[in-house]
Amino acid sequence: MSIFEEFYEETFDSVYKYVFSRTGQKDISEDIVSTAFLKLLTRYSHIKDKGRLKALLFTIARNCMMDYFNKAKKIEPLENDPLTDLAGEDEEEELLSSALQKLSDEEKELISFKYFSGLTFREIGLILNTNEKTVQSRIYKILEKLREEVNNGY
Repeated sequence: MSIFEEFYEETFDSVYKYVFSRTGQKDISEDIVSTAFLKLLTRYSHIKDKGRLKALLFTIARNCMMDYFNKAKKIEPLENDPLTDLAGEDEEEELLSSALQKLSDEEKELISFKYFSGLTFREIGLILNTNEKTVQSRIYKILEKLREEVNNGY
C-alpha cells in the first residue's frame, strides 16, 4: 500500500464526517470528499511538507464544499441542519439541538471540525490559517455559549 493510500484510509472517515455534518446529504458528501482527495492527489508530488497533508486535505474539502454551496444556491436549503439533527428526543437533547441551531455557520464549522472530525486545535488552525490558541479560545466560547443556552432552557 502506498503512503497516499494509507493516508486515505486514515483520514477518509474524519473528512467525510466533517463534510456530512455540513451538508447532511450522503451522495453530495461523498462527491465532495472524493473531489478533495483527487485534488490533493494531483498536487501530492508538489507538496513539500507532507506533515501538513491532513490540514491541506480539510482545506481543500472545505473549499470544495463552499464551491458546491455557491453553485447550489438555486437548490432549496436543507429543512433541518444536519448538525442539529444529531440530537435525540429527550429534553436535554432537544435543548442542545435548539442551541446548535442558534450558532453561526462559522461556529458550526468549528464544532464540526473539533467534535465530528476529531481534529486538534492545531489542525483546525492550519485549515483556517489562524493561531491554535485562537481556535481553542473560539471553541471554548462556543461551548460556553451552548452550555448557557441549554442551562437557560431548564
